Amino acid sequence: MGVAIEGFSADDEVSKDATEIADAVLYYGRHASFVRATRVVVVQVKYSKAAELKPFRAADAKKTIEKFAKIYRAHVYKHSVAKTRAKLRFELVTNRPILAELEHAVQGLATGTVLRGAAAAQAKQVQAAARLHGKDLVEFARRLQFAGLTGDLQASKRDLATALSDWTAARDSLARLRLNEIRKLARDKASLASEQRNVISRTDLLAALEIGHEDDLLPCPESFPDVGAVVARDQLEDTATSIPALAGC
Repeated sequence: MGVAIEGFSADDEVSKDATEIADAVLYYGRHASFVRATRVVVVQVKYSKAAELKPFRAADAKKTIEKFAKIYRAHVYKHSVAKTRAKLRFELVTNRPILAELEHAVQGLATGTVLRGAAAAQAKQVQAAARLHGKDLVEFARRLQFAGLTGDLQASKRDLATALSDWTAARDSLARLRLNEIRKLARDKASLASEQRNVISRTDLLAALEIGHEDDLLPCPESFPDVGAVVARDQLEDTATSIPALAGC
């Protein structure tokens, strides 16, 4: 339904810590609010040019995990355990590679697997930062994801421009213009966060792309109309038999 920039949507009354940690909040469903959404993903982005080749460890995510866990507890208190577990997700995105032992640690915490060595050490740091125990820790870990993106910022921008150009049958120059419009839209919404107008809706995005309807985006919806009843003909069987032989032509 929408993407909130620099915090949650105005309909979600959250703490200052929650607002500060959320670079973006993705709302899926009919409305940009926790109550009416089917899924809510809290995203924080960490970018480091100096350490882009250095594996991302639990220690690097300490403050993020702390605040993610606070958001989890606050939503459990406000919306119930069942609704929070059903809807809420957390994602930390970085341009650094994720340490394999950190990924194993989160998986181990989520499944209750006994961990050893470096993975156990990473799991201990995650648990210490989250300050959760037992079932709460397991459920939190199941909803926590780390995403490491390779390549520098310029490469990411080029990939985004390529993806955008693939959405429509537009010239490269028009695709670049649309990309700039989306960037401007994100910046404008970020500046409106204090005014509680920070949600990018589907309508906002289509307007930035200068597209009237999402059906105009590629790939186009498939269209296979019903041809109705097939009239049997004497030649039909011969034609069907000949088709496989045509494949080698």
